[in-house]
Amino acid sequence: MTEERKLHLFGQAQVLSGKQWLPLPLDKRGALLAYVGHQQDWVSREQLAFLFWPDLIDADAKRNLRRLLGRVKVLDHAKDLIVEPSRVYWPIHSDVDVFRQAQLEQCWVDVIDVYQAELLQGFVLRDAGGFEAWLELERAEHETVWRQAVLQQVKVYEANNQHVDVVRLLKHLLQKDELAEDIVQA
Repeated sequence: MTEERKLHLFGQAQVLSGKQWLPLPLDKRGALLAYVGHQQDWVSREQLAFLFWPDLIDADAKRNLRRLLGRVKVLDHAKDLIVEPSRVYWPIHSDVDVFRQAQLEQCWVDVIDVYQAELLQGFVLRDAGGFEAWLELERAEHETVWRQAVLQQVKVYEANNQHVDVVRLLKHLLQKDELAEDIVQA
């Protein structure tokens, strides 16, 4: 029987290893794991090198990536990380996968339930401009999907005269954006 491993990226980034949640390191090691886990596909080494060292020449960035991968591979979090000469893959199930699947299936309640906090909440990596730019875009995209899911679920609740649930969801939206005129009107 294989050990159940899950990656939690909404809120504090952490990995379920057996029965224990291990927080991802709040440095480039954790950022690399979060990025590769979020992609749920092979990621080229060139892409990772550029993500973390966009201002360095290619050879220096790749050398830094080799060192970083060596530091990542010794973490308990990453024992199943696959590193090949030209690419990296982490075969782990994440809450982002559940979020994406729920969005595809238009299961708004599941989208809302999975999105408990922003992607990699509290994770700041100041010396990796590419990663920070990627994270900012992903956070905005996930929040937009969550917001749309809330609005869609509100319509479902309204159609079923579940007014208490409507108010609960709209209050949740207002906590994120107190000046959202459409929410205030609703």
